[in-house]
Amino acid sequence: MTKVRDIGFTCLGTSEGSYRFNVIFVHGLRGHPKRTWGRGSDETSQTPTATASGSRDRSIKSFFRRSRPSPSATPDVELQKPFWPDEFLAQDLREARVWTYGYNANVIEGLFQASNQNSVSQHGRDLAVRFEREVDNEDPVIFVVHSLGGIVVKDAIRRSEACRSRTKFIIFLGSPHRGSQYAGWAMIASNLASCALQDTNKKIVQTLKVNSEVLDNIHEEFVKIVLESGLKIHSFQEGRGLSGVKGFSGKVVDDFSSKFDLPPTIQTVESIDADHSHMTKFSDKDDSGYRAVLGVLRQFARSRPEPRTEQQVEARVEATTVTPAAEMDARTSGSAFFHVPFSINRQFVGRTEVLQELQSKLFDGEEFQRVALTGLGGIGKTQIAIHIAFWVKQYKPDYSVFWLPALSNASIDQACAEFMAGHDIQQENPTSPREPFGKYLSSPGVGKWLLIVDNADDTDLLFPPGAATQHADKWLPRNNQGRILFTTRSSKVAFQVISDPQCVVKLSEMSPDEAKDYLRKSLYRQESLQDDKTMVELLDNLDYLPLAIKQATAYMNENDLTIEEYLEVLQNTEDNMVELLRSEFRDDTRYMESEQCQNAVATTWVISFRQIRRIDPFAADLLSFMACIEPKAIPQSMLPQPETRQQLVSSIGTLCSYGFLSKYAGGQMLEMHRLVHLATRTWAKNEGTMERMAQYSAAHFDQIFPNVNWENRKLWRQYLPHALVIVREHEEDAPQNYPYRLIHAVARSLNYESRFKEALRILKRSAVIEEQQFPDNYMHRSLLATAYYNNSQHQEVIKLVEPLNQNITRTLLENNLDLLDMQLLVGFVYRAIGDLKKATRLLEHVVKRRSELVPEEDENRLQAEIELGRVYREKKQIEESIRLLESVLKVARRSFEEDHHLALKAQHELAQAYWHRGKAQEALDLLKHVVNIQQRTLGEYHLDRLALEITLAQCSLRSGEIDEATQMLETLIVKVDAALPSGHINRLLVNKGLAEAYLAKGRVPDAIHLLEGIMALSDETLGASKSAQLGAGMLLAVTYRDYGQPGKAVELLRHLTAAWKEICALGDRKLLGCKWELAWAYRGNGQTNEAVQEFEELAEAAEKFCPENTLTRSLTRRALGQAYLENGQWTKAVDSLEWAAATSVRVNNPWLADVYEELSIAYEASGRLDEAVCIDLFR
Repeated sequence: MTKVRDIGFTCLGTSEGSYRFNVIFVHGLRGHPKRTWGRGSDETSQTPTATASGSRDRSIKSFFRRSRPSPSATPDVELQKPFWPDEFLAQDLREARVWTYGYNANVIEGLFQASNQNSVSQHGRDLAVRFEREVDNEDPVIFVVHSLGGIVVKDAIRRSEACRSRTKFIIFLGSPHRGSQYAGWAMIASNLASCALQDTNKKIVQTLKVNSEVLDNIHEEFVKIVLESGLKIHSFQEGRGLSGVKGFSGKVVDDFSSKFDLPPTIQTVESIDADHSHMTKFSDKDDSGYRAVLGVLRQFARSRPEPRTEQQVEARVEATTVTPAAEMDARTSGSAFFHVPFSINRQFVGRTEVLQELQSKLFDGEEFQRVALTGLGGIGKTQIAIHIAFWVKQYKPDYSVFWLPALSNASIDQACAEFMAGHDIQQENPTSPREPFGKYLSSPGVGKWLLIVDNADDTDLLFPPGAATQHADKWLPRNNQGRILFTTRSSKVAFQVISDPQCVVKLSEMSPDEAKDYLRKSLYRQESLQDDKTMVELLDNLDYLPLAIKQATAYMNENDLTIEEYLEVLQNTEDNMVELLRSEFRDDTRYMESEQCQNAVATTWVISFRQIRRIDPFAADLLSFMACIEPKAIPQSMLPQPETRQQLVSSIGTLCSYGFLSKYAGGQMLEMHRLVHLATRTWAKNEGTMERMAQYSAAHFDQIFPNVNWENRKLWRQYLPHALVIVREHEEDAPQNYPYRLIHAVARSLNYESRFKEALRILKRSAVIEEQQFPDNYMHRSLLATAYYNNSQHQEVIKLVEPLNQNITRTLLENNLDLLDMQLLVGFVYRAIGDLKKATRLLEHVVKRRSELVPEEDENRLQAEIELGRVYREKKQIEESIRLLESVLKVARRSFEEDHHLALKAQHELAQAYWHRGKAQEALDLLKHVVNIQQRTLGEYHLDRLALEITLAQCSLRSGEIDEATQMLETLIVKVDAALPSGHINRLLVNKGLAEAYLAKGRVPDAIHLLEGIMALSDETLGASKSAQLGAGMLLAVTYRDYGQPGKAVELLRHLTAAWKEICALGDRKLLGCKWELAWAYRGNGQTNEAVQEFEELAEAAEKFCPENTLTRSLTRRALGQAYLENGQWTKAVDSLEWAAATSVRVNNPWLADVYEELSIAYEASGRLDEAVCIDLFR
């Protein structure tokens, strides 16, 4: 086996032989020209002991400079895997001369700096010098490089002309090429050092002073060389993350950094199933990694072209300079011409699939071919065409490339004339250069060519009516050696100029990854790219359109803005957004601004709008109509209808062909890019048609908006977003133009969707106008009252409805359905504010009257019955509640589908009644059934669904299903925080329920945090949810008391008692329960006088509000007696405990023995020893 030199080149085998190319292996950081490729278990050859021990005591610099132990120190490790470049590859690839190259990669310090004797650049310079001196043959070169070796080789190639010209192929194994927002060069260097040193010591990482600019320059210059030289690349990525290094996991070089942003025709990317250290070590010839590398090398050997002659090389170099049309020189016969009026776009990224498809369609066959690339204006068609042009120049040097801008007749004629003049071709008719241009390129001796017809958008330009000789088919060249690529905004034009529909390629917006890469390349302030969320928000606003991204970055660069600052301006108002998107910018990869071609997003589509207005007026009207509605999810059924169905289909086709609309859901739904929508609105305003179309849109929706009921929900849900846009546009209209009927329908829809705040906002504005216009129409007041109720503004409902109710009662019959509806609403309000007596009386009246007037399946009748069932439950009339709700459910199941909102609501209330009846399992089963239905039919933030899920979680918690309930409540708390105002009752219930669950699981601090958050809410925020806050406060106070904070418990309970007194009668159980807890808290805190006072008040209340001989009276008297004992009031203690004992006997109190014991103590303390002895004997 050949002895491998540590430094410099080693040729494995003889240098003489019938070799066709060289394969050179270059190792990475702390690697070795032999051990990296097999001998040893890692790039570092340290023994495990050396790594684990002595290194910790050395200085950082000595650690960096530590020399590699002698190979003899680790013979067992060294022999683990064969040295495969010599033992395998030299045998399997006999036409290759195999080399290894070594350099001192053990010293890490200074490696990534600009000027250092140990820097990457110095290693690259050394490699270039030694390559020219020692690789002493003229055969092509393939480099196989690992890790840092890739950067060294790239630097050598950019420095050495000999190295650059002879290198035809590079295989990169885990090499870092570029930093990313996730892993900048500093992080990559840190990863490489940690891997090489088997240590993540932070001090080591800190000494890696990384000059990112140097590394980026190496990368960018190398990419330029690749594009100009035809060099091919195969990048192998790490298939596994690194393990075994404490403090580090994952890939050393991530997937983004280990590949180039180059098309598949230049670069192939795949992975090796190994981590960074082991991807260069193969145990045998069947190893999948070895077979992959060998396969790539053999593939290169099969496809290696014969070397070019000197003349061909000279022609190639000459063709690399872009020749503008005005300066194009005539070439010798057979030479290729390159006439493209743009330079190569260095910011071009991605579009791989489209590029491959175009290349295949244009060049796979031998015959003449036309291909069209179509897509929305500003989506990147011209940039792709430029990329194709330079690709042809690079990889098909025998093809001439010509560019024809079809912006106008003048631009076509000028390009043809310049071509003819540049080729010194005489024209018979100098005013019409198109025909001789076409004839010349159609001649058999002209050679191979690609003609790019850019911006072929106007049908009348290509096929002018009444001018057959000017038709494109008459003058465009046709030759089996030629290819034509059209770019057009209109797919109708594309299919007119292309006979084969399979040769039309449609271009969509950039993918998220492509757009991010484009943003990175275009933006000067790179620190803005660290926040991925902000970057995505910007791209979402720009619809992932390349022109919009380019314009935005140009504006940010010129004005030194961050992405956050740009977004702030962009999202401020529509006018601000239009102003930003109108800003022009210079770009040498686009046409100079002209009437036909604009760089600004807001104006780039104006020429298309005008073309549409000319060729299809109804399509232009549709476009103006869509400027008044939402740009997404547009049902075809909602559009204005022309005289014939065929006209509608044709006009929609026109808009789709320009890329302004796209279809989905079988063609029944349409959508528009957000920026196109904005441009359409701007165009309509500039044309003076916006106001007229807005009035027409409102009138149109007033006619077509469906009746708002459950059966029509699919249709009105589709229409609602668009109707909302129209309603908001008309909020400031004069009364005569106000769309009242549409507003009422939209408000009902919003109520169905639990979007109560939105409904209230538009109804408050509408009510002011309607009160003036229609003072005797009660509909708007009824709708406004409903919105107030749904928004928990109950006092507003009472103020609005009670006078109205009295007025209606005077003017309408008792059985009038409108009156009953108003009374039903008032019943809702009384129940919500806790006045169950009034609620019962009113709802029973409504149910009785409606049962006489309407069938059992009437929705308002069922609604009243469900609400009455709920009131019965809250009044503890559980049997009446169950009986009524079971009856409602039977009717609902007979009359409606299972997902009808009333059927679900009835089951929700019935489940709660079952729960209070003690039928826990029936309640849980019913709740889970309804939740499953609602999860399919309602959005996750719909209030009905949230309310039901809250009830299920509460019941699960009280059933002992603690873990399941906790999981549900933790999910719900995220939803209610996002969907509901902070004082909403359901939000409070979720927080309180989760606190109970945390207490059950022993997570006391978490529970206290939640409960204290509830108590921090103000009365203004809470509104009608005040009682729910006080209930949470009771739980918090008890928690304070039970977990050693009696002082806090007392303070909170005093506050709660005062609050309950304001909203409850003296005998209310909530107030008495709070006073009970306060009295015990006083005792626990040593405040016996205060405890005695509270217990005395409780005993008095119990005698007043509780029947005789009840356990409540006994318990209250006993507690009072205990307080007297603690306070030294022996006589009062005896009296109270005697009363408690006598009552306990009558009610069979289970704690009777304890009462007697306490009475004995009281007797003894008061000097009545005989009675104490008698009590003890009795016990």
